[in-house]
Order: sequence, then structure tokens, then C-alpha cells
Amino acid sequence: MSQRNTTTLTGYIVAAASLVPFFWLTLGDAYGRFMITFDPNSSAASYWLEPYTGHVTGLVCLAAPMVLAYFLKTIMANMLDSAREISSGVIHWLLLNGRKLLAFSVQKGHQIFNNLKQARAGQSGEQAGSDSTVTRPATRVLNMTIQSLFHLFLVAFVTWCAIALYLYFSQSRLLYYPEMPSRTVNATPDNIGLAYEELQLTSSDGVRLHGWYVPAQEQRGTVLFSHGNAGNIGHRLDSVRLFNRLGLNVLIYDYRGFGNSEGKTTEAGTYLDGQAAWTWLTEEKQIDPGQIVIFGRSLGAAIAADLASRYCAAAVILESAFTSVPDMAARLYPWLPVRLLSRFQYNNLDKVSRITSPLLIVHSRDDEIVPYEQGERLFEQAHEPKQFLELNGGHNDGFYLSRDHYAESLAEFLQWVLPDPDRE
Repeated sequence: MSQRNTTTLTGYIVAAASLVPFFWLTLGDAYGRFMITFDPNSSAASYWLEPYTGHVTGLVCLAAPMVLAYFLKTIMANMLDSAREISSGVIHWLLLNGRKLLAFSVQKGHQIFNNLKQARAGQSGEQAGSDSTVTRPATRVLNMTIQSLFHLFLVAFVTWCAIALYLYFSQSRLLYYPEMPSRTVNATPDNIGLAYEELQLTSSDGVRLHGWYVPAQEQRGTVLFSHGNAGNIGHRLDSVRLFNRLGLNVLIYDYRGFGNSEGKTTEAGTYLDGQAAWTWLTEEKQIDPGQIVIFGRSLGAAIAADLASRYCAAAVILESAFTSVPDMAARLYPWLPVRLLSRFQYNNLDKVSRITSPLLIVHSRDDEIVPYEQGERLFEQAHEPKQFLELNGGHNDGFYLSRDHYAESLAEFLQWVLPDPDRE
């Protein structure tokens, strides 16, 4: 098992184990407050204080996973490079299991309403007789049930707000993964037998970026490659080799905060990074924009769409692209107001409508991260000329599992936008 999987699994275990006392105390609290109404020796103080004690304790136990994960992260920081993934795993577990927590609250509500029915039945009995031993428990159960509903709602609302607040301030960590599997660039085009030029690009705001320029032997054009939201350029050598075989020079670069690039990753910053790569090709290398293919995969498709909405290139290829970050967040966390909370947009649906270059949209029906329907929506929004390429396989391996079909389709598209007589 990889280091990342181990630390993330640890986070899940910590979260699940820490939630056990919350469920235990909440159930125990409900049962205890129900039974105390029938105890003739219970005092008024215990009657009023017991509900608050149980729910406050339950809320503390619900927060325990986050607190525990934070301390684990701090303690292990010098021992494990990816220790912060423990806390990410905890929060990820809480976010993905929000529905289960809400379902549990609904179940509790049903239990309380059942108690309410029993209380009403007891009140009906009071009208039939004057036994004081029936009147007192029935009335107290009714009052306790109303209080339980209010306290349960209060705990659920505070917890929901806490998770929403964490999500708001942790968006960059949920969107960018420069250290997965590693931020270190461990491989270069030398490893696949390709000559290359090491680049140091500078964005318009002064951030230095790292990249490679890999020339093709039989050149028909150049591809500007923007990769996804994890890892670095060293993890994209298979794609570099494919484009090289198709007769394209390749400029591939790391965004700020990724690989050997400096700075902190932001949405606006990634747009500036793409602009820096485009400027280097068109000004430093003096390459005609009509010979450049703008390519982006996953998050990189958003940077590619931004460039293509402002410049006319030979062609644009958007692979495994999403419509926007709020659309993706709403799919993952439908129980949170993510459209209001989102500090990132990457609105590809809007930008694709402004692309005038020939466009190829690539998507897999088996994509488990970005729904196939989002690729279809982008295609529908785009103007002609455009093509759609359907792959098989997951989000991160579709191009590899469909490599023969993928390579042939790319070759046909490139022959259309960048004709090469020797390849006809």
C-alpha cells in the first residue's frame, strides 16, 4: 500500500473511531432522558440540566476527529512527509458521510416522534382517570420530546456550520494536490529517450515556473500541455512521448506550487502560468499561434480553455474537463451550499463558448470523478468546428486504457487541423 493510501486510511479510521462516542452518547442521552421522566426520585435540576450535558458532550465528541487529526499531523510532521493527509482524510470522510449523519438525525427524529405519540396517549389516559402516577410521566415525556427535538436540531445545525466553515477555508487543499504522489520531479524526458530543454518561465506577476520543451524530429506543430491537479510534469511522460510521436514539439510546465515551480497555487495564478507558457512559445520561440495546439487535461483543461478563449490557435483539446468547480462541488457535497461557499470557479462552460479555434473534447463514459454529462454539456456549448472523442476507462487512466483508439483519433484530428503530407 502506498504512503498516501496508508495515511488517508489512517484518517478514515481516526474519524470513524472518534465518531463512535458521539453516537453512543447521543443514543444514551436520548434513552436516559426518556427514562428519567419515570423516576420519582429525580430532581428538577437533573431534569433541566441533563439534556444540555448530553448534547454538549456529543458535540465535543463530533469535533474530536478534527482535533485529533490536527495533533497527529503536528506530531508526525517530521516523521512522515504526507502526514497532513491524515487530517485531509478525516475531513474527507466527514464530508462524504454527511448524508449518513443526516440520516442518523432523521432516525433519531422518528424515535422522538414515537415518544411524542406515547406522551399523547398518556394524556388521553389522564382524561379517562385521575391517577397522578400517569399524569406526571406523560406530561414530562411530552416536554422532554420537544426539548430533544430542539437540542438535536441545534447540534446538527452547529455541526453543519462547522463543516461548511472548514470547507470554505480548505478549498485549495481539496482542489490542488501537488504532493500526490510526490512534488519531487523524479523523471525527465531522458528516461524515455527524448532530448529536451529545461525551462525557467516567469509569469507576469514575477513567479518563476519550471517546464520542459521537448522538440519532435518531424515537426508539424507544437502542443502547449497543461496537466491536472495532482503531481507534476514528471508524471506525464507517456503523454509527452505520444505527442512527440505525432510530430508535435511539447511545452509542458508546472503551475506555481507544483513540482519545481515557485509560489502558491491560486485560480488567477494558474491562468497567469498558462499565459507565461504561451508568451514563451510565441515571443521567445517565435512560433506562429497557427501552429500551436492548446491541450489541457482535467484541471489543465480549465487553463487551456482560458487561453483558448483569448487567443486563436491551430486547435484546442480539452480532455476530462469539468463544467465548473461549483458544479463539481455540488455533485460531491449536495447537502452543503457549495455554490455560495466556492472561492474557485474555473468556469469552463462559459469560456468554451468563446473558443473560435477547432475544438476536440475528450471524455470517458467511465469517468468516476468528472461525469460524462459535463463533457457533453461543454461540447453542446462550444461552437463549430468541433469534435467529440469518447474513451473507456477512469478519469486518470482513460487515455492509457484506450491508448490505441486515443492515439489514432488524435492523429486524425491533428491531420485535420495541422495537415502533414508525409502522414497521409
